Amino acid sequence: MTHSNVSVRALALGSGLALATALTLAPANAATAPATIGTPNGITGVQQTIEVRAPQFANQTVAVTVNAGATPIGSIPIAVNAAGSGSAEWTPPGAGSWSVSGQGTLAGATASSFTVAAAPTRTTLYAANQAQINAPTTMVAVVQALAGNTAPQGSVTFTTAIGTLLQTVALTPGAAATSTASYSWTSTGTGTTTIVATYNPATGVGGQADMTPSSGTDTIESVTNNPLVTLRLPSEFTVGIPIDLVAVINNIGLTGSAAFLTNVNGTVLSLSGSVPTVNNLVTAPWTPTVSGNQVLTAEFSATNSNASGSANQWINVNRALPADSVRVGPAGQSAWPTTPVPLRTNTQVAMSTTTASGAPVTIDESGPCLVSGSTLITSTAPGTCTLTVSSPGTPSFAPASATYTFQVSAPPRKKRR
Repeated sequence: MTHSNVSVRALALGSGLALATALTLAPANAATAPATIGTPNGITGVQQTIEVRAPQFANQTVAVTVNAGATPIGSIPIAVNAAGSGSAEWTPPGAGSWSVSGQGTLAGATASSFTVAAAPTRTTLYAANQAQINAPTTMVAVVQALAGNTAPQGSVTFTTAIGTLLQTVALTPGAAATSTASYSWTSTGTGTTTIVATYNPATGVGGQADMTPSSGTDTIESVTNNPLVTLRLPSEFTVGIPIDLVAVINNIGLTGSAAFLTNVNGTVLSLSGSVPTVNNLVTAPWTPTVSGNQVLTAEFSATNSNASGSANQWINVNRALPADSVRVGPAGQSAWPTTPVPLRTNTQVAMSTTTASGAPVTIDESGPCLVSGSTLITSTAPGTCTLTVSSPGTPSFAPASATYTFQVSAPPRKKRR
């Protein structure tokens, strides 16, 4: 059977390799073989493919039902081509146990059960480096999903470093898979205070938390005077990870612009041009490129008065995150090599994937094979399949991927006696 090329995203779960063996299916006539539905394990908010292998429905449109546990969520039509295969894209809205079954004429098809994992997140807290005693200062927690395009849902709890509860604030969804929560804090004494912002994921339609919890910290120095300019920055900086540089103009009557600079071992580098104030804030994106200790500076000049000022902060930029390590192979066996792997037609192989970070992975499949849950189903005719296994990374590891190629061949014919 000729199969159209598709892109399938799967999640291979498991922290280790569990004992399993490949199962060879009994050969069947392609025109009468049971229809098969294949969709991989997934991650909340990451698009994946639902695929149908059904030669008996060639050149027809069939329908499948996506179920969260035992609850039907929606129906998806799939056009089957002349070769007997078809596919449709679908994005899991929540973590948990899911299945895809046929409906109508496809009701007798072999269903696919799969798991959707919570998307990993990173929480970054932006707090002013200085705050006047007995005056409110606003801090902002930014929660980013590291996989998919879904903005995190839930809330952020603000506490002190010793665990004193300050407030829990609902997240406001934003763009680029990020959400924010703001909290206004008032210092009552001099010294430094460390604030912790902890993300509390919402439970979704799948019955589980849709994303992983994460937290960020920042330290505020309480001062007796009211600085004209303060910097609202995170406590950690890493080469290659973008952040926002924020200068806060504490005189609400002033408008103007500010520029950001960094001094690295005596070399001054411009990080932005002159950026105008918006609601007494000046914001510029920055992706650090040089690691090590350096001084960040915001230089402000008003346009409606002669006022001007600057703020400085020592920071340490960490080296770039190490790339995650991804390994996938038959459950209970060594990982597959990157050279072509021989497999037989009409075979199911239970897969197990490990990552150094512990993150779930996606698997892009191209060729005449299917992925159902964490099982690779080879084609019914010889061909070549490719799996690209990718980790979205975590707050401690950068994304990474590995590619595996499979040469699918028919078993040798038995000699006639």
